[in-house]
Amino acid sequence: MQHQCTQCHLCKSRSSARPCSFCDSLSNPTKVDTQSQLLLSEWLMKTPSYLPLFPSTPPQLSASFKQNGVLFQPLYLQNTLSTYEIKEESIGPLDIEDRDLLPTLEDFELVYNDLTRNGTIWPPSMFSFDAESFLVNFYSAEPAFRLIQCATSAFYAFPPKPETVQLSYYKRAKKAIDRIATRKPTFQSVQAYYAIYGFAYDKGQPLVALEFLQKAMSAMIELRMDFDPDNSPWLLPLNLTSRQKEERRRTFWVIYRQAVYEKAVSFTEMRILIDITAMKTASNIIGHELESSAVELALKWDAMILNQIALIKINTPLCVIFLLLCRQNYS
Repeated sequence: MQHQCTQCHLCKSRSSARPCSFCDSLSNPTKVDTQSQLLLSEWLMKTPSYLPLFPSTPPQLSASFKQNGVLFQPLYLQNTLSTYEIKEESIGPLDIEDRDLLPTLEDFELVYNDLTRNGTIWPPSMFSFDAESFLVNFYSAEPAFRLIQCATSAFYAFPPKPETVQLSYYKRAKKAIDRIATRKPTFQSVQAYYAIYGFAYDKGQPLVALEFLQKAMSAMIELRMDFDPDNSPWLLPLNLTSRQKEERRRTFWVIYRQAVYEKAVSFTEMRILIDITAMKTASNIIGHELESSAVELALKWDAMILNQIALIKINTPLCVIFLLLCRQNYS
């Protein structure tokens, strides 16, 4: 019986004495295994390439980093990463978030430029809230507080942002406020109410502003913020740092001072049912970049003087009948 030829069609047509690689592999299976293993090893060791997960840094932000020398890139990266971060305690019902309440990179850039004076100072300094912590945690901040800060930054930008942009941020912040109005207030809710008060006042709407100042006062009372954080055992589960405690003190004194100021100078009756004896004065947190001027730290004494002026005004009869009528109309 004649042995069947194992040459392929290509070898027969070429009439070559040397077989092709296919025929050679048939006659040498060990070589095939070696080549396959080499290919597999090469494929496994190859560095995989993926599409970029995070957006690239906008050119204008890169330019700001290079020109001003501020450590913007790490902050930008940290905020970008936090956009994709999912915290365990935040996992709940998969409700679709209103797109008007979602943060954007443009929002962050707007507030960053305002608080850092276009990247010329770091850390940013604000007495009423911890601006550095706010920027670092921008994407996880409460929507109402974040959006009203965007509106304020749009108002104070140089040159100012168009009126439509400012009002757009305000309406979005108002939507977020309306959503949390029926819930138990949080510390950032108090800050949001006060920030809306400041924005409305700057826009020439004092009556609207006073409404939100009153809401800030009511929320502070509900959260028992008139007790110093060092003597508030109900705050122990929050594990507050000394810096966070100081932020609560400063927020309290800023809002209380503004309330007694309105009580002293305006015709609107401001009912302030807060006892300040249990609150410590504001102070500098050395080593934590939470330092302020002596004038700002004297806010407690400023508030006490304004409160006395308000009491004198209330208990002194008005000598002008026109002022008496105005006071009755606004009460």
